[in-house]
Amino acid sequence: MFKIRSLKVAGFKRLDLPERQEFPDGRLLIHGRNESGKSTVLEAIHYALYGNPLRPTKRASNEDIINYGRREAVVELEFSIDDSVYMVRREIRKQGANTHILSERRADGGLSRVTSGARDVNDHILEILHGIDSDALLNSCLVEQKELGKLEASTKQERIKAMSSLLNLEAFVDARDSLRKDRRELELTHSQTGLR
Repeated sequence: MFKIRSLKVAGFKRLDLPERQEFPDGRLLIHGRNESGKSTVLEAIHYALYGNPLRPTKRASNEDIINYGRREAVVELEFSIDDSVYMVRREIRKQGANTHILSERRADGGLSRVTSGARDVNDHILEILHGIDSDALLNSCLVEQKELGKLEASTKQERIKAMSSLLNLEAFVDARDSLRKDRRELELTHSQTGLR
């Protein structure tokens, strides 16, 4: 099961959470006035996981992500899945190269680097999340209030695809097909042995 453990943000759009926000039970409830930054918290989580913002577009420039007057933004998310804990850190700069680091938390509490670089971190996180990509997350459980219309307007097929990805149903279908194949082979072997 995927759980958010902590979030730290500096200069990401208008959001600053300089002190690490801990979520010990993995739950996150955000409330506040309109335009107070609730959606930006969700966007920071999304950015940490997938390396792209939600607005103005998924291909927004660094200028669109970094708070006005700042030179960089940092998003650091710690999450657990299955029996492992990971920390992803993304530093976005107006000038110079961005930094993307994925680390795994060791038993002693320290961090061991798993990989770095945008593409490698993105690919590794997608693998860790068992194929749950940005669209699956956005179409299923990470929906901003303003974007509920998108979820409601999606076709049945789009919702099925999103939920299948989120629940990793392809793995169950593959396992079922493999078991059926093994069963047919066993039945064939049994019938051939009975004929002898």
